[in-house]
Amino acid sequence: MSFSLRGKHAIVVGGTGTLGFRIASALADRGSVVTIMSRNAVDDRQVLEPRLKPFEPLPYREDFDGGRRPTEHQFKRLDVQRGDIFKGLFPTLGPVDVLVNCAGASQASALKRTGEEDIQRILNLNLRATILASKYAKLTNHGCIINVSSLMATKMGAGATVYAASKAGVVEPADSISSQLSPVP
Repeated sequence: MSFSLRGKHAIVVGGTGTLGFRIASALADRGSVVTIMSRNAVDDRQVLEPRLKPFEPLPYREDFDGGRRPTEHQFKRLDVQRGDIFKGLFPTLGPVDVLVNCAGASQASALKRTGEEDIQRILNLNLRATILASKYAKLTNHGCIINVSSLMATKMGAGATVYAASKAGVVEPADSISSQLSPVP
């Protein structure tokens, strides 16, 4: 199946991880200008940017969606432990056609052995970041949000209680987020 995303702006939260970068690369291959966001995005730019297909802007661009789109791939540092970062950063990125939420932290310890700081870190990265990115991204009228979860959201896994709960939390509110962010007729 072949389709074009030429001229579209995609943001990939968690875009320097293995899965996130593959998604970002696929979006760039289809013609999107991609904004990669992660804790290490700025540091990883030199390695990752040459692996992205260069963005070819459309010969003209009318911004019906209220803002200017980027004209080249961007790499933005995003520390999801700071809640205020979403509110301050996302509005500066321009209109968004595709938002991919795939930041994530895993867990490999029994709940009794998982410290409260680790619980908070996993919930912040896996669940809170998804909700806040969805809230503050300036989606176009035809924009979409793709939330990457895990089979662990519905399947039992030893030593992954917090991880599984956070990924289930990504899946469950998707319909609610969709209805709230849809344009009102």
